[in-house]
Amino acid sequence: MPKRLREWLGTVADVVALVSVGVAAVVAAIVGAYLTLSKAGLDWSILAAVGTLLIVAAGIKYLLSWLNSRFDPVGEESYLREKRIRVADLVTASDPVVKGRTFDRCRLFGPAVIAMTGAGIVDGGIFDGDLDSTFISVPDGTRVIGVVVLDGCVLRNCRFHQVGIMGPAEQVAIWKKGFAGVKP
Repeated sequence: MPKRLREWLGTVADVVALVSVGVAAVVAAIVGAYLTLSKAGLDWSILAAVGTLLIVAAGIKYLLSWLNSRFDPVGEESYLREKRIRVADLVTASDPVVKGRTFDRCRLFGPAVIAMTGAGIVDGGIFDGDLDSTFISVPDGTRVIGVVVLDGCVLRNCRFHQVGIMGPAEQVAIWKKGFAGVKP
């Protein structure tokens, strides 16, 4: 079974379980209050409140799960602003190069390592982890496989989640100077 399907089924199972327990508690409280032929006592009211909270919790959990897993669709536009982008969605296995794009205040998600080539600019941003583990220095002219190549791209004030940047040592030193903060 594919990973995304397993994750989706897990989320659905969590929501169904929370909602069904919540609905059962609310129904039990209503039936219990009816069967006692009087106003709902404190115990039935508490049970109804707990059931309602479970239903609300399931809704919130589902909403947060959806918001955190949502990525913006990326077409062929050269200027991307304030988008949530999975780095792997920018390329294909046969063409791992992104050319001449500007990413302005985007959130880029890995796991991924990007190699900057051409006149690429990294100007500010926030990374998961420290700069020494995020930036990877390689000797100039080194051929690498399995990385996403950004050729002549600009990364301005982006937030990087599990993304490393690879480049020549001199260029990495310049890029490191442009960062305002690092998320621990």
